[in-house]
Amino acid sequence: MAHEQKITSDDLFKISASLSLIGDGLALLALKKAEAESVNQKAMTAALNRLIRKRP
Repeated sequence: MAHEQKITSDDLFKISASLSLIGDGLALLALKKAEAESVNQKAMTAALNRLIRKRP
């Protein structure tokens, strides 16, 4: 039988931190794109709201 590796809380923390960084990067990209399309003020406001709402 194959040896099963157990997931530790440290592993889960690392995964969580990585996904959080990816999410922050995507939010910043959305903000940058909305800024580039500054004609569309709704897109800029929506991107900012998503970024702010994510924060605790």
